Amino acid sequence: GTMTVWNDSDNDNNIDSPEASTTATLQLTVNSTRVLLVLQNPLDLGWNTENSVTTGVFEIRNVGNIALTGVRLLASEVRNIAADVIPAASITFTPVLVGPMAVGAATLATVTVTVGAPQSNGVYSGNMRVYDDYNLANGAWNAAEEFYLFQLRISIGKKLLSVTPAISYGSVNPGGIYPHIPPFSISNLTAIPLSRLKWNKGVLTDGINTISAASQTFAPAGPFSISGSGFLNINGQLNVPGFFPPGTYVGTHTVWEDDNNDGAIQVNEASGTFTTTVTVNAISALDLLPAIVDFGKVARNTPSPWVQFGVRNTGNTDLNNFVWNFQPLPGPGADPIPAASLSYSVVFV
Repeated sequence: GTMTVWNDSDNDNNIDSPEASTTATLQLTVNSTRVLLVLQNPLDLGWNTENSVTTGVFEIRNVGNIALTGVRLLASEVRNIAADVIPAASITFTPVLVGPMAVGAATLATVTVTVGAPQSNGVYSGNMRVYDDYNLANGAWNAAEEFYLFQLRISIGKKLLSVTPAISYGSVNPGGIYPHIPPFSISNLTAIPLSRLKWNKGVLTDGINTISAASQTFAPAGPFSISGSGFLNINGQLNVPGFFPPGTYVGTHTVWEDDNNDGAIQVNEASGTFTTTVTVNAISALDLLPAIVDFGKVARNTPSPWVQFGVRNTGNTDLNNFVWNFQPLPGPGADPIPAASLSYSVVFV
């Protein structure tokens, strides 16, 4: 190409013949170059714990002007400020051999980090290498092969949580659904997010009778999450069956972070235990079946036939001392039928 410089004396942006000018030739040579790029740099895998496995996905691009013949990934150790190390052997790539990449091509790869124990807390980082294995093509990087370094970060810590230790539903009657009495909350005691919290509910018992674990619900139901150093208010609800025996019932439950998502509480998983208590009131109640006892038409000075009716215990305690209290039966006339004219006979079924 060319470039012209002139003295634009009349400032009209045109080269006029009286104006001094000169022209130079420009030349640009574009070299053939292998250039790799990883978009996610640094690649941050976030918070993790001891005895865990975590993965991350990243994108590799050929931003040079030569097709690449054998792109490979090479892991190296990562370390924290205390010089504790996660070795390169614990860091794997899938695929390790990415293979050929045309100019402008892009591909995704996955890194997997296995964290052992003991592993000190902190942020671990180190440089991973992606290179084109064309010189000797022996599966090992050498200094003659173009490469790109990208930083891998992983934060290690111990998850901790606390939960309100004792929850009460108060004193309730059988045959109802009752909310808990506040407070009821879970607190995340570290900066590491809790991302897979679950409930392990127990039965409530007074030592003899039990209220099933399914009768109690906590919301959110789980799995649920709490941000680092955050807290969450919980709603508890208890369904007390009808006719349930009176007493004070206590249940023990656990909320835990199910890191490996296996549904079982492991010793290294953050957890908190709490109790729920409810007092089921003693209710003495009954009703008549039917509610109206009809003797029909009875001639004067003549006993009526026996009329059958039922008495049902609708409470949650035994009734064993029945007392019958009859009232006079008023009628259309001035004289009621006296209470002494009424009698009963009881058959227990």
